[in-house]
Amino acid sequence: MQLRIHAVDDRRVMLVDDSGRVRPGRFAARDPQGVALPDGEVVRDHDHYRRHGRRGDLVVEEVAS
Repeated sequence: MQLRIHAVDDRRVMLVDDSGRVRPGRFAARDPQGVALPDGEVVRDHDHYRRHGRRGDLVVEEVAS
């Protein structure tokens, strides 16, 4: 399954790669300069994003694979 994630306000959530490792200097649903992506970002389903969604740091939507 995949998730579409959207940034919330100025909150920053680290992006994780397909193996679950944090990608230094890269934030989820943001471009390399840190600006929120207008259409969000499609990522692999990972508890990291779901947990931040529950905290209100991201908006998380399930996407059909």
